[in-house]
Amino acid sequence: MKSVLCLFLCCIFSVGFVISAHCEPLTLSEAVKRALTHAPMLDIQRLVIQESEGAKTDAGLLPNPVVSYTRETLRQSGLDGGEWVLSTSLPLAFLWTRGSDVRVANAQVQSEKFTLDHLQKEVRFQVQKTFVTYHFAREKHRVFQKASALFQEAAQTGNIRQLEGDISVYEQHRIWLEALHYARLEAEAQIELNQLFRKLSFYIQWSEADIETVLDAPMEIVDLNVAIDQAMAHRSDLQMAKTLVNAGEASWVAAKRRGWPETEVSFAFKRQVDGFDGAVFEVGIGLPIFNRNQGKVKIAQASFERQRLTEALLQKQVQQDVASARDRYRLYGEQIKRMEQVSAPPDSVLEIAKFSYLEGELSLVEMLDGVRAYSDAFQARLDLLSAYHTSQFELEKAIGHPLSDLKQESQTR
Repeated sequence: MKSVLCLFLCCIFSVGFVISAHCEPLTLSEAVKRALTHAPMLDIQRLVIQESEGAKTDAGLLPNPVVSYTRETLRQSGLDGGEWVLSTSLPLAFLWTRGSDVRVANAQVQSEKFTLDHLQKEVRFQVQKTFVTYHFAREKHRVFQKASALFQEAAQTGNIRQLEGDISVYEQHRIWLEALHYARLEAEAQIELNQLFRKLSFYIQWSEADIETVLDAPMEIVDLNVAIDQAMAHRSDLQMAKTLVNAGEASWVAAKRRGWPETEVSFAFKRQVDGFDGAVFEVGIGLPIFNRNQGKVKIAQASFERQRLTEALLQKQVQQDVASARDRYRLYGEQIKRMEQVSAPPDSVLEIAKFSYLEGELSLVEMLDGVRAYSDAFQARLDLLSAYHTSQFELEKAIGHPLSDLKQESQTR
């Protein structure tokens, strides 16, 4: 029985960081690139941008002139008479509304482009988070899969040892309970891994049956003030809010100008029955006595003020997001450093446990309890590493810029 357990101890955790070579590893940058290429929501947003560009084109078009021809044919007592008029007219409201309409449409185009950038960053973050979670889920599944198989073998061998009197009935039941425990952990790890595989495959349009992943080393943390300044410059939602403020101001101006009198000018050539002919000039001006577009002006003004308050609130929210994300990244990094300083290598811990068991210093039950405690610690270590990598991506999302790019920018200055 001791030989079986020692075999288990030597193998259970040695597979924790082994990467199989049956398929070519997929890097995080390649996964993000694939997702940004195949994400349907990005294609939809690009079509929305085309729609807004079409609206911008319409806003800048000049009104078409209207050409009309009028002819009168009159008869009285055998006499024929009449006149005809050839005229063209053009509304003049575009002279004071076209500029503001173009500003509104242009701001809408910019807003949709910032929305596309925001969606790209959101897709990047979701892929990064899923990639990291999947990577460490694979590691946990490998450990629990091996542990479950070895405990099943130990339990089957224990049946023989029990009959031979080498171990008690209690010890055999204890081994079977441990085998069931690791079988449950393996099943739960497999379910989690399958869900993450489907999610990651959907993002990157992966058609193969497996994904072997490899992670890059985490980046160094950045100064808080630098991170906030970069967030103010690169956060797409903040840039979109500023654009909407400009659009709101332009809409307010346009609403007020639409309350100005409607004006139309006409030029015509007229020939009368008496032979007189010549040019005719006509100007029509509406009298804004009742309708001066007051309601639309109030709506546009309120919308403009709302956008300004939203931008100010978002600026404060961005600062809080960056500070919170940076704190998480820093604290997880400190925990990782402490763990690396106090944690002994897996092989040395297992060697000590194996030696103590062989020397009779530990009973079988004590050994099994120790293995479970170490297994829990191993799982906690993987969870901490996953949280650490994810917190980096949360900080990059809060800043709106990858930390690697910030480091390159600081080196070039």
